Amino acid sequence: MTARFAIALLAGALAIVSPAAHADDFYKGKVVTVLVNYTAGGPTDIEARLVAHYLVNHIPGKPTVIVKNMPGAGGNIGANFLGEVAGKDGLTVSFFTWSPIDQVLDDPGLRIRYNNLVFIAGIGMPAVVYARTDMPPGIAKAADIMKTPTAIIGTLSLTSPTTLESTLPLDLLGLKYKVVHGYKGLKDIETAVMQNEVQFTAISLAGYRSSIEPNMTKAGLVAPLWHYEIEDANGKFTPSAEAADIPGFLDVYRQLKGGTPTGLHWEALALSNKIMSNMFRAVFMPPGSPKQAVTDMRAAYAGLAKDEAFLAEYEKVAKYRATFVGGADGEKLIAALGNVKPELVAFMKDYVNKLAK
Repeated sequence: MTARFAIALLAGALAIVSPAAHADDFYKGKVVTVLVNYTAGGPTDIEARLVAHYLVNHIPGKPTVIVKNMPGAGGNIGANFLGEVAGKDGLTVSFFTWSPIDQVLDDPGLRIRYNNLVFIAGIGMPAVVYARTDMPPGIAKAADIMKTPTAIIGTLSLTSPTTLESTLPLDLLGLKYKVVHGYKGLKDIETAVMQNEVQFTAISLAGYRSSIEPNMTKAGLVAPLWHYEIEDANGKFTPSAEAADIPGFLDVYRQLKGGTPTGLHWEALALSNKIMSNMFRAVFMPPGSPKQAVTDMRAAYAGLAKDEAFLAEYEKVAKYRATFVGGADGEKLIAALGNVKPELVAFMKDYVNKLAK
C-alpha cells in the first residue's frame, strides 16, 4: 500500500464518520444560556435551574449550562430578547412561562411571534386560584367568595394568563374586583399577598404546591378556591389528578350558579386555560438557530422527559410530576394562536382595555 493511497483511505474514513463526530462536538466546550423571563426565586426560575442542572447530561458534548433572568412586561422582555437580540449560534434557549394571549391580541409589548421562534419543548400544568382567608367577609372555601364586596387582584401585565385566570371567573360569578397589575413576577405577587397589598390571584399548580401551600396555606393565610380543568382536543374538561384536593372551577360554578358557563367571558377563559394547561412552560430557541443545535436540544429535552432522576427531583421541588409537550403537539398549540375567531379576539381586546381604565 503506497503512502498516498493510505492517506486517501484515511481521508475517506474520516469523511464517513465526520457527521457523527460533528454532532457530538457542536456543544463541546461551549456555554449554553437558559433564558428565564421572570424574576429569580419564582416558580419559573426554580424550575429552570433544576432543568439546567439535568439538561447538560442530555446534550451531546456536555456544555456548561447557565441560567440568566430577564424579567419584566409580563415575560415579554425576555421573549423579545430571544427573538430580536439573542445570538443565532445555538447557545441560547428559553425556559419561559409564556404569554400567548399577547400574540392573540397583538399586544404591542410583544414584538415577536412565537411561531417565528424555534419550538423545542414544553411542560403542561393547570392553574390554581387562591385568596387570603381574611378577605372580607372571610374565605375558607370557594363558596365564601360570593359574599366578598370587592376582591383586590394582584397580577402581572393585563394580558397575562394570571390576569385572565383571576378576573374572568369573577365576571362569570358576577363579582366585583379591583386589579393591581405590573408585578414583574409571581414571587412579587406572592409577597404582595403576604403583605395584604392584594388578596386574590392565580398561579401554576407547581407554584402553588412548592411555595404558596407550604408558606401560606398551611399557616392559614390563604385558601385555594379552585383549579382549572384541562381541556383535551375533543373539548372535554377533566379535573387534574394532581389537584384532587382542590375543586375544579366548573364544579364550583355549577355549585354556585348552576349549569355550565357560556358566552364570550367563558370562551376567553377556556382559551387561555387550554393553551396554558397544556403548555405552561415553553422552551424556544431564536429563529435561525443552527439545525444541529436544534436537533441536539430537542433530543436533550426528549431525554430529560425520560430521566427518572430529574422527574423525581422535579416532583420533589415543584410538587408536580412534569408532563412534557414536544414536536407536533406543541407546534399545534402555537399554530392555534392564529386561529382564534375574530369575535373572540375583538371581545378580549375590549375586555383588556376596560381593565386598564
